[in-house]
Amino acid sequence: MHTSISLPISRRRASVVSAISALALLAGSLICAGTPAQAASTPEKEANDTAAQALANQNFLELGQEYTGVTYKSGGSSDADFWRFELKKNGKLNIDLTSAWENGLNSTMPDYNQKFYQVTIYNSAGASFYGQTWEVVTGNNNQDRPWADKGLYLAAGVYYINIAAPNNTYRGWADGRAYTLKLTTTDVVSELETNGSIAEATWVRSGQPTYGSGYINGSSDVDYYALKMNTPGQLTLNLTYGAGTGTTVAYTVLVEDKDGNDLFQYNLTYAQYDGSALRAKPMFLPAGSYFISITTAKSGNDAIWGKPYTFTATNTTVVGEKEKNDSAAMATIIYNGRGVYGSANSTGSSDVDWYIFSAGNTQHMNFKIDASMDGDPGDAAYTVKIFEIDGTTQIGNTYSLTKADLGKYQTQDVVIQENGRFLIQVTGASSAKTWQKLYSLTATFSPYITTMEPTKDDDSAAKALPIALGTPVTGYLTNLTPSSTSDTDTYQFEVDNPSQLSISFTYQACDPTKEMFYFKIYSLDNGTIVNRYFWVLKGDQCGGALLASQAIYVPAGSYYVEVFGQNSWPSYEQGQSYRLVVSASALNVEVEQNDPVNVPTAKPTFIQLGETIYGSLLNQTTSGTQQFDNDTYTFTVTERDTHGYTINFAHANLGTSDRFATLYLSGPDSETKVSAGNEVNTTIQRDLVPGTYTLKIEGDDSLVSWGKGYTLAVGKIMVPGTVSISGTATVGSTLTAVTTGWTPSNVTLYYQWYRNGTPIAGATGSTYTLTTADLGASISVAVSGGHNDYAPVSTAAAISGQVAQANYQGSTVVAGTVKITGTPAIGKTLKASVSGWTPLGANIAYSYQWNRGGVPIPGATGSTYKVVKADYGKKISVSVTGLLNGATPGSKVSGSTAAIKYASTNSSKLKKTTVKTSQKAQVSLVIKTSLTKKPTGKVTVTAKKGTSSKKVTYTLKAAKKGKATITLPKLKKGTWKITVAYAGTSKIYKSSKTLTLKVK
Repeated sequence: MHTSISLPISRRRASVVSAISALALLAGSLICAGTPAQAASTPEKEANDTAAQALANQNFLELGQEYTGVTYKSGGSSDADFWRFELKKNGKLNIDLTSAWENGLNSTMPDYNQKFYQVTIYNSAGASFYGQTWEVVTGNNNQDRPWADKGLYLAAGVYYINIAAPNNTYRGWADGRAYTLKLTTTDVVSELETNGSIAEATWVRSGQPTYGSGYINGSSDVDYYALKMNTPGQLTLNLTYGAGTGTTVAYTVLVEDKDGNDLFQYNLTYAQYDGSALRAKPMFLPAGSYFISITTAKSGNDAIWGKPYTFTATNTTVVGEKEKNDSAAMATIIYNGRGVYGSANSTGSSDVDWYIFSAGNTQHMNFKIDASMDGDPGDAAYTVKIFEIDGTTQIGNTYSLTKADLGKYQTQDVVIQENGRFLIQVTGASSAKTWQKLYSLTATFSPYITTMEPTKDDDSAAKALPIALGTPVTGYLTNLTPSSTSDTDTYQFEVDNPSQLSISFTYQACDPTKEMFYFKIYSLDNGTIVNRYFWVLKGDQCGGALLASQAIYVPAGSYYVEVFGQNSWPSYEQGQSYRLVVSASALNVEVEQNDPVNVPTAKPTFIQLGETIYGSLLNQTTSGTQQFDNDTYTFTVTERDTHGYTINFAHANLGTSDRFATLYLSGPDSETKVSAGNEVNTTIQRDLVPGTYTLKIEGDDSLVSWGKGYTLAVGKIMVPGTVSISGTATVGSTLTAVTTGWTPSNVTLYYQWYRNGTPIAGATGSTYTLTTADLGASISVAVSGGHNDYAPVSTAAAISGQVAQANYQGSTVVAGTVKITGTPAIGKTLKASVSGWTPLGANIAYSYQWNRGGVPIPGATGSTYKVVKADYGKKISVSVTGLLNGATPGSKVSGSTAAIKYASTNSSKLKKTTVKTSQKAQVSLVIKTSLTKKPTGKVTVTAKKGTSSKKVTYTLKAAKKGKATITLPKLKKGTWKITVAYAGTSKIYKSSKTLTLKVK
């Protein structure tokens, strides 16, 4: 029952009881069996002004038959006709009501816009919960049929429909003016009104579409649904309704736990009618019962009030957080190296997810969060903290993750000092672009690796400790000699290819103004230090961000890391540990030293026309002096080109328009300054004559580009053509990148498709077929041109708008075939396969329900099913429902398997895989079953080679415990296939093994 409620949300509805005269006295006899059959066009039986009179006078309706009535009573001014009807099954009620007043009505009549009837549905207890006034809203016989498109969903039971003209101003009040009434039902899975509270909720199955409508007496309607999640997992909701536009709230969806606590809330607008916005909001819950309410208001919602919607709640078993885990006491358990899914999602403006893990002594802790996120690299994503088990004592730093941090491991400074349990807190805010989106959290714990310096004698290259790339190492700045005032730790590593180095160097935080370490990287040339990089690290750089941001490029060779500290520094005084990881990624890089300005013996790096090379302005001077770098490159021009040559110098966007570098070009003529380099992407075009050219890139440590990577490409001028995308941006459609006008004409084009700016793995062709993962996303394609001697160029195009779900409104999913594959035995896995379902090519979603002897198996709703002991002797089938946006679902039940038996395993083998023609091969029979250790039954061993075949039959005795030796007859020379077939028994399923025998 319902009282008035208003959006955005009101969730509790009190009961409203409409008293019907004398009905209470007859309540015990209302539900009766065997209502009399009525002929077509049977008239009403007066008096039927109340439900009690309708029952007493047997004014009954049979579904599907036609009845007539008149809302007129001599000597009165109103009339109400009650009809009693009974629904045998749950479903949708359809009302066909016509009136003799319709004929000849037109807009010239002074009263053409009068009301016709009031129509109300009552349940057997006397509550009126559907009511509608039928009135003419235009002339010329265009009547408002208020019931035609309404979603009237009822449970099986007894009901009353009242056709009333409450006063003589209603058009239906007239002597002899009859109406015609016919009721029918549609058998669908639907809500069961009244379901306006948790206590009255309609139960739904995972993945099962359910029909409902926001429609009830009063100013708003709340429909409650209950879902049982048998396993922890991800809850996905889908709510589709009539198409519309605008930001006005159409429905409010609320998820609650069994105690009525609010978990998640979403306001859906008219424009979100296809359900994609709601489907994209992941929710993770433990096993248990949950309630979902769908609320809408009557006022201002004419487009959806009373109209059907389709609702589906699906539980997918995944390793995820278990809401509510918004406190340390309710933390979700995670394990070393195993990812867990979660989402920043709640009814408020922020969400805190707590996770708990166990770690041992002196373990290093790493974590990363992967998430899909729109926006710029610096946009806020999540805030992460590590705590002791008390939930208040923080370990390490607070990590304010941005988009650029997603997918990267963090917390190198967190070391677990003793055995115990610890907590990770992940906080997301509604203001961030990761709100209500999926993330995955992975935490790893690994022992520290120490330098093992028993004498602290590692202070030179000759005594360096070798380390492997990617392997963490821990060191300490202390010295065993009391008079020592400093310590140097030296490590050596090998780089097999020209590479970019990645340095992770972390330590405990302290006074940000105090020096902690000198950090150097260098190589040796006949004992002379070259290629040295130098940084001064202070207390506020403990997290490793400075070194991690440096673009360090080296050729293949042997390198050294030197860590230095003095006894006046906290890193030495306190004996603090540090953690070092050196990694290398193969890349086409500049070859240091290539700075003849600062190092006279340095040689320029040669750059091949058409290739892209990576470099950085970063040099080798020590602390206390300004640092300069002049990266020098040479290239050769062998012929003059009609379009000239291009030099492309590109930097990442560093968030400023300041100068990045100055570029100089010298050649057969003289040196010229060609660019101030204050653009993120600088392209220089020149008409170059044959000869050798030198390109110098000059910068110093006052530039924002210092230590940051750049790319450089030199070549003939390639003219990019146009790129556009053809195709329909709906799931299942194929998009095509259309390119025209590239110069030269034989350029090789390379494609990369992007989803919301992120590359789509494997999508590197000129076409791309949209999948459900693209729903609601922006799709673009980047096209790059490659050709010898030409500098590569790229251009891009994007679709207009976002990918939508293909709408199949008005169509029906027509079931094809459903087959079960797999062994019908306990412990084996059966698989449901579908084919031939139409519309062909549509992105049909399938839901599954496995059945045991025709009865649904609780929780067996995946495409596969593992057979259990409870299935023994029963036949298994699967029911499949095909779902498609806007279409009527289609269903099909597979054929049944054979009766389930216990499984057998055939591990038979040949005693010898090669024998002579004079010998007889022997098979060692090994049969095991899940029923007994003493299987019996018939075994047939068949030897085949071409058309030749020989067979041996053996009866397995219980005493043999599934083992025996079977001797084959002599076989001719060649390769034989030996099949060992165990026939099984009435309780044990058959099994076979195929072996290969060579006969010499």
